[in-house]
Amino acid sequence: MGVGVGLGLPAPLIAGAVLSGAYFGDKMSPLSDTTNTASAKDRGLAPENLSRVPEDAGTVVDPLVPWGSGGSYQTATLGVPTILYAPFAVFCWVSPLVTILFGYMGWTIKPLEREAPAVAVPLVPTDSIGNK
Repeated sequence: MGVGVGLGLPAPLIAGAVLSGAYFGDKMSPLSDTTNTASAKDRGLAPENLSRVPEDAGTVVDPLVPWGSGGSYQTATLGVPTILYAPFAVFCWVSPLVTILFGYMGWTIKPLEREAPAVAVPLVPTDSIGNK
């Protein structure tokens, strides 16, 4: 918070950026929990889907969240409120919509590759040389 205060940013904005950064983190950690991995496996989805969706719909939207680290940085750097530059950040709001559409339609969703069941091989008694 010391850097933000030194730059003259409002304390609530700094606190919001710190709290949202602690909650979401760089990798959107609540979304990559083992519970979600197990759920995806139960639904027949490959783990690659879980690594792609937070990037498509989470990280890209960050500059549009005024209290997030990306939004507060953009606002401080540009000197323009988030609501004013949001209409020009087309990729930031179109990307999650495309991701939802693709997920709903099943496009680019990688299914889990199922392994073939193991076949039991009958044991045939042999001697030490290999004769039956």
